[in-house]
Amino acid sequence: ITPPKLSKSSPTLDAVNTTQKNIDIVFDEYIIVEKPNENIIISPVQKKQASIKTTGKSIHIELNDSLIKNTTYTIDFGNCIMDNNERNILKNFSFSFSTGSHIDSLSFKGVLLDAYTLNPVSNCIVGIYSAENKDLFTQAPLERIAKTNEKGEFTLKNIQNKEYAIYALIDLNQNYFFDQKGESIAFL
Repeated sequence: ITPPKLSKSSPTLDAVNTTQKNIDIVFDEYIIVEKPNENIIISPVQKKQASIKTTGKSIHIELNDSLIKNTTYTIDFGNCIMDNNERNILKNFSFSFSTGSHIDSLSFKGVLLDAYTLNPVSNCIVGIYSAENKDLFTQAPLERIAKTNEKGEFTLKNIQNKEYAIYALIDLNQNYFFDQKGESIAFL
């Protein structure tokens, strides 16, 4: 009845001064990761998609972009990790590390509602730009992202203490910015 538990990792959870682009996360039992390329969200956004492999009790992630100095990275697994036998879900699991001397610890929670129906919007990207970059939503990927759950809820984790502009995006081509006619965008 219990979900998998983190057993060990390299780098360690919340490690600082990390330059490691290969992340290994080991659990206490055999796991399944459901649709990793769709469900795992890495912030800051990666220009080149990360390689994600699951074997036995382990998840191996290789970041294919260069790491940004003095930045907290968050790998948000949502609810896609479960044990192999009973399918007990490890809910809202995320893994963080920093290339700087500290972990940015602020978070921002909210609920995304459709403006016309007031129904929750699920499986949508919510992200931020630094206030000075707020007009980049048609030119560059969002700086940090989260995905809404079935209730429209989201949490942006490990953000710095500064001003941001927030956007929600139905991102058809998965490049994390608004650039196609069929995409929908919302902003506060």
